[in-house]
Amino acid sequence: APARRVDAASELEVREAATGDRLGERALLVAPAGVHLRVDARGTVRLEAGQPIGGVMPRADVTIEDLALHFGARVVLVVLTGMGSDGLAGARAVREAGGIVLAQDEADCVVYGMPRHVIEHDLADATGTIAELPVLIERALGTPLPN
Repeated sequence: APARRVDAASELEVREAATGDRLGERALLVAPAGVHLRVDARGTVRLEAGQPIGGVMPRADVTIEDLALHFGARVVLVVLTGMGSDGLAGARAVREAGGIVLAQDEADCVVYGMPRHVIEHDLADATGTIAELPVLIERALGTPLPN
């Protein structure tokens, strides 16, 4: 249901990921509940059953670390409002691989957990509000975003 709501508000296709999906320029894949989303070097998605990590499944760090490993400096990670520290290990992996990490400002967050951990560990290259983040993403990518 969250994927459908975002899809209705975007020109990008937004949907739950399935094993065999490929990462693409005009699609946003959302990890389904109860599985970890893995990505290989070709950008092919594999949904992996397993155990929750830190009580969370899907765990964002699993996916982000795969992206950092396979795509390195081409990764632009955006950490948005959310509880806990999920995303911290992934942000560290992205930075170590030469990628860019952006985080949502505290005042703009509903829950300042995930971005707080990234910012407090000095892993965010820049922070911004939801309204400012698209501009920061465009700068990082060097190209305008689709609506």
